[in-house]
Amino acid sequence: MIALVTFGTCTINANQAGNVIYGAAPQVSRTFRIACGAVGQSGPAGGTVFHVDMTRPPGSQCFEAAPADWQTPETKGSGDPQLQWAPIDGPCYSTDITAAQATAIGTGEANMTAIITNASCDSATEAPAAWAALQYAGGGQTDWFMASKDELNQLYENRAVVPGIETDPGNEPFYWSSSQSADDPESTWFQYFDYFFQGISTKNDFIQRIRPVRAY
Repeated sequence: MIALVTFGTCTINANQAGNVIYGAAPQVSRTFRIACGAVGQSGPAGGTVFHVDMTRPPGSQCFEAAPADWQTPETKGSGDPQLQWAPIDGPCYSTDITAAQATAIGTGEANMTAIITNASCDSATEAPAAWAALQYAGGGQTDWFMASKDELNQLYENRAVVPGIETDPGNEPFYWSSSQSADDPESTWFQYFDYFFQGISTKNDFIQRIRPVRAY
């Protein structure tokens, strides 16, 4: 019997020793991949899997979104909070964070690291959205982050299976990404979750929401 304890690549080697009559059999190996989950399933940190791509490097093959009740004591309330990416009267608003301009799947965590380690954005006062994701530690994990533009689009594509995602047009279903605009340092990419629309908005826009995600 074989017990599978985690996802990834598994190789099984079959060996059969010989005896006085028969020689030892040559080793036979079989390798297969164990998926890290399926879209809509629970993730290892208590969230919901919203994107799976087993061709990606280990550690970024599955993405889970935080549960609907994820809010930290700093954000309070229920549902996904509406937070500014950066207030207009703070230094982070006009700072050009070039290392946070990536948009592809797999770049959200690096984007957020670039934001929170920038001297102009190094507190929840200066970068409320990114710090809210950073301070979340659901499932005992501390690697939650704000999704990149393309990661956020995958969350939108599978929004129906992620509990608590705001889609009602009457409730302003806009979500921030961690991808700063490459053309305007005072603007950042967002996504509308009622129907497909991605655009950029000034960092001080206060109607955008945030849902932390993590890759594993």
